[in-house]
Amino acid sequence: MGEKLKLRLRKQQSLTDVKLIELVFKSNHSIKAFPLIFSFNILENSDINLQVLFSVSKRKFPKAVDRNRIKRLIRESFRLRKPQFEAALREKNIYGAFIYTNKELPDFQTIEKSMQKILSKLDEKLRD
Repeated sequence: MGEKLKLRLRKQQSLTDVKLIELVFKSNHSIKAFPLIFSFNILENSDINLQVLFSVSKRKFPKAVDRNRIKRLIRESFRLRKPQFEAALREKNIYGAFIYTNKELPDFQTIEKSMQKILSKLDEKLRD
């Protein structure tokens, strides 16, 4: 029988270091695919090759329920595409942030399309 792919998003893959988060938001590496922006940096020395965080503006979505729903959709879309992201990295260590920029609540298909565009653009960018 075929082996199941483990599509878990582990705790070690969550970006929690405050200094690294500041560097991500000051970074000049970003990929835009409306309604998401993926801002990232490449880290030289790290055990974990991919660390991410998910951000939604409190100003655009004052209700925490809405922000949490959007982050849950982005996290789920990323989780399903994680093997493709890891394949695109090519042994590089990346830490980044997915930032939601629209003012309306999204559906999963919108996030999924945006995530696919980010993945293809990241693959092209890292290939160079």
